[in-house]
Amino acid sequence: MGVYTDITQIIAPSSAAPGETVPVTVKVKNIDDYWDHVIKLIVVFYDVYGEMDSFISEVVIIRSLETHSFSGSFTMPNCDTVIDAFTYYPIGKEWIFDDRKSKDISLAEVPEPYAGTISKKQLEYDESRASIPAYNVPQGERGLVHIWGRNDMSTNQKMGISWIVRDPDGIVVEEYSHWETFWTGPGKTQEFIGDRFNLDKAGTYTINVGLLMNPDHPIYVDIYYGNLCTVAAAVPSPAFRSFAVTEYAKQ
Repeated sequence: MGVYTDITQIIAPSSAAPGETVPVTVKVKNIDDYWDHVIKLIVVFYDVYGEMDSFISEVVIIRSLETHSFSGSFTMPNCDTVIDAFTYYPIGKEWIFDDRKSKDISLAEVPEPYAGTISKKQLEYDESRASIPAYNVPQGERGLVHIWGRNDMSTNQKMGISWIVRDPDGIVVEEYSHWETFWTGPGKTQEFIGDRFNLDKAGTYTINVGLLMNPDHPIYVDIYYGNLCTVAAAVPSPAFRSFAVTEYAKQ
């Protein structure tokens, strides 16, 4: 507490991530029970290397026994820092130091970004499997999509999948989504298997796939938008397929 002022509070977060804007409010009370006073507040922050930067410098009149709030912000450096607030009152042309208060702000741990990969894609049909995109699938088969997602993080993660399959006319033939029941460890993969659908049209089928993490607020970590397979048109049976000569008479 100073002669005329008391810095009663510094309102600021106790930690912040590097590059984050840190809001700060400093409350200063005029403790003189009779006179109003002109007060200057200067607020600076220091990093661990002793570098200092000012982000609040303001002169106001604070009435007797009232409290004034000063506000500002700074960008959090990539290290712990200290906020220092100073009040001054004038005598002639000089500013006389009156009170000081400090607050520590630690560097917040930056969460690991979500990361995963669609590591393998297969189409099952006629008890056979082919990598996606598959080619020359016989017309009339029933398809079954298999997608593997890999956890590229250093922590266990619950993964989810979502895909849409469209036929050559753009009609949706399968729409599938699922979250795994438990979780997948770092570097491990999880297989997702959809439902069967008809491959009854010749031409190109497409699939849009999204691999997700963070079920509470899903985030896409990898996508594949492209061809699922090409279906070869069935060759029609000849009209005289069953025709045969059973006997002939020699003349």
